[in-house]
Order: sequence, then C-alpha cells, then structure tokens
Amino acid sequence: MLRWHTMADGLDWLPDDGVVLSSADLQRIFVDLRALIDGTGPLDANRAHAVDIAITITPALERDSGGE
Repeated sequence: MLRWHTMADGLDWLPDDGVVLSSADLQRIFVDLRALIDGTGPLDANRAHAVDIAITITPALERDSGGE
C-alpha cells in the first residue's frame, strides 16, 4: 500500500493522515499513465505531467517496500 500526503493548494480536502492505494489502484494508475504517455507527443505538456506523476510515485513505492 502507498500512503500519500500533500500540502498542495486546492487539495485540502484530502485526509490529513494521507490516503492508501492498493496494488490494484496503482496498477490502474500506471496503465492509465502509460496510455497517456503513449498517446502524446514527446513535447506535449500532458505527457510531461504523466511522466512526472510516474517518477513521483516510483520512489514512494520503493520507500514503502523498504527500498530507502
């Protein structure tokens, strides 16, 4: 499970103690991100956002599994 905390503006509706994503949730997120990346051009802003999301989630997964 991945726990995620945020301090970003406009996301104050998220619970203070974070959220929990199951393995199935993460699989769906990565499948959707892959589809978004594959469907956009190399310089498309949406592609850059999708890559940024994937890059942000991956170290969190490693931390959660004891990688850091």
